[in-house]
Amino acid sequence: MKSPVEWLTDDEYVNATPPTRALAWADSYVGQREIGHNRGPFVTMLLKAVGLGPGYPWCASLVSWCIRQAGSNAGPKKGRAAVRNWFAWARQESRTVDKAHARRGDLFLWVNPNGTGHIGFVAQIEDRQGGYWMRTIAGNTNDRNSREGDGVYKKEMWVDPKIRFVRWFGK
Repeated sequence: MKSPVEWLTDDEYVNATPPTRALAWADSYVGQREIGHNRGPFVTMLLKAVGLGPGYPWCASLVSWCIRQAGSNAGPKKGRAAVRNWFAWARQESRTVDKAHARRGDLFLWVNPNGTGHIGFVAQIEDRQGGYWMRTIAGNTNDRNSREGDGVYKKEMWVDPKIRFVRWFGK
């Protein structure tokens, strides 16, 4: 596993904004994989940091971990492992942004009618002839963009209408 220092120099990291630091942490975990379903030392570390034991979905735990490692306490005060809590916090704090205003370092998320969902970091977003595409870094996904995957991946995906964006930093 590479460290954020390998992605940014020490001076760049110290002077970086919180979203850049969080992205550096997320990028340092690309390639980490589960051992079993929602298990393994890496996943256990993330889940423990949000007060959960092994076996739970962990995409929001990765987001929470990276934001905390970047030096920020942003996010829901309780239930940081649940995507629906991140979305509720974003709405309550007026931190949702339209896809046309989303930018590097924001979070993307969706919440299904049953309360499950998926969350990760936006590395880049662009309008390509009327359709938005984004590059992301997210955990508990896979090559098929599943919300129940096997590792941390960099992905490129179309911005589906169900996707929402959260500006967790600044205001």
